[in-house]
Amino acid sequence: MSSTSNNMPKATVSNQLRLAGRTAIVTGAGRGIGRAIAEHYAREGARVVIASRSADGCAAAVEAIEGAGGTAIAKPTNVGIKSDVVDMVRFAVETYGSLDILVNNAQSWGTRDQPTGRGSGCARWARCGGTGRAGRSGRPG
Repeated sequence: MSSTSNNMPKATVSNQLRLAGRTAIVTGAGRGIGRAIAEHYAREGARVVIASRSADGCAAAVEAIEGAGGTAIAKPTNVGIKSDVVDMVRFAVETYGSLDILVNNAQSWGTRDQPTGRGSGCARWARCGGTGRAGRSGRPG
């Protein structure tokens, strides 16, 4: 899969106004659509936490964003592990002082302790907490 970072324009003041000062977590941001979303948010001025299971993918995304003048930091995370998700949200808030945007792009089919399997059907998917767990962890209180 080719990266969009090769065509990513340098950040400028004129295109950083919409998300300037905002902190965004993008899960699944090590490649593909998640990475494209993270790069776009950075171009718009957001400070982006790159969350992905792949530390190498996280590092590559951060390098591309910073190379284009954006702000990003890597946080390898498996959204199927509740403690990883809690740590990810805590890391974002401790690093940047706030969490304003959460993009739940990563997919999780259950947890390490309770896998659900891919062919499980809609009812079982609704009970699976991986991706939604990030949203619940980001809520104050």
